[in-house]
Amino acid sequence: MGSRLPHRDPSVDYLRGNARLAVTEACSNTVEHGYRDQDGTVHVEAATTESDVCIRVVDEGSWKPPQPESTGIRGRGLALIRALMPNVAVYTGSGGTSVELRVPLPA
Repeated sequence: MGSRLPHRDPSVDYLRGNARLAVTEACSNTVEHGYRDQDGTVHVEAATTESDVCIRVVDEGSWKPPQPESTGIRGRGLALIRALMPNVAVYTGSGGTSVELRVPLPA
């Protein structure tokens, strides 16, 4: 997802901005929640096909379930990510968490 494209398509710019914000939020969640009391590494992987872009944010920390009773300004990270990206999957397990973001490329 470089900053230059052969032609400037507003829909691509829009998707790029949404993807950047969603990835930033997923990384922030990893640092704050997955590695609450420890150091760790955040892996960001991206791949494209002819039809979509898949970005994965992966950690080896521990999953912290969303707190539904949260009423303050906290606890909205996954909701924000889901609002920004059309396809979001979260995989959790003893080895860490993976957040997969998929967005179709414009035709």
